[in-house]
Amino acid sequence: YIIGVMGQMLSKKRLTTKSVPLSQRAIEAPEHCVAGSRCDKEIVIVGVRRFMLSARLRANDAAEIRKEHTLDLNEDTGVGYIDVVADKTKTAQGFRGRDGAEITAHPWGLLRETWALDWLQARARLGLHAEADGMLMPPLDVGQQFSATKAANSQGVGIHLWETLVKWGIDAD
Repeated sequence: YIIGVMGQMLSKKRLTTKSVPLSQRAIEAPEHCVAGSRCDKEIVIVGVRRFMLSARLRANDAAEIRKEHTLDLNEDTGVGYIDVVADKTKTAQGFRGRDGAEITAHPWGLLRETWALDWLQARARLGLHAEADGMLMPPLDVGQQFSATKAANSQGVGIHLWETLVKWGIDAD
């Protein structure tokens, strides 16, 4: 029997459940879209989501990254990593110091597509640069152009990802 403040907190706690894990198809879809699209805007929108999956980042944390990614690949194998430093993340509270939290992810996916190279090249072609823009993922404005006014929120990223996957004929559920 627990009494005091801890007992009160425990009695008010709601039952929590874990999220349903993503299927293999749900992870393959964004990398297929990034590797196969000819539209830089699509590649950027879906690529940021693929990065979030690889790095296990929340949308708001990824959108607010203020440094540009580094891609380190072995020239012979294409194997390596994509790396960035984030000023803040919800799950890395202890790393909020001067140096930030280092975020590392695989630049290739389940389909063995090197999605990260295509994503970073599309960002460069569109003139997106996290340090200059102050964010990794700017939102799309009403004219469907990237707007560097504030970082995209998780709802905005999700909507544009869903629209792109549906356009590609991929079940976005």
